[in-house]
Amino acid sequence: NYEISLIKKLSSLTECISTATDSLENALLAVNGCDDIVEQSQMIRDTLLAKMSELRVFCDEAETLTAKKYWPFPTYSDLMFSVK
Repeated sequence: NYEISLIKKLSSLTECISTATDSLENALLAVNGCDDIVEQSQMIRDTLLAKMSELRVFCDEAETLTAKKYWPFPTYSDLMFSVK
């Protein structure tokens, strides 16, 4: 059944989003806990940006499976084409 399959997929993506968000938050705490600006910059480059990209993969996929009226954030299209 399509609806059951969709629910399972979105549920799985929600779990991945939650896990990736926790990981990103922990990385951000580590960056904020560092006093050396060079080390902070390297942590952002090497860790934080990678974790943001990982989270984005799950969010992008969930967005394509969710009707616009149920998506709680501006869509990628909204962000790209609503700037005036």
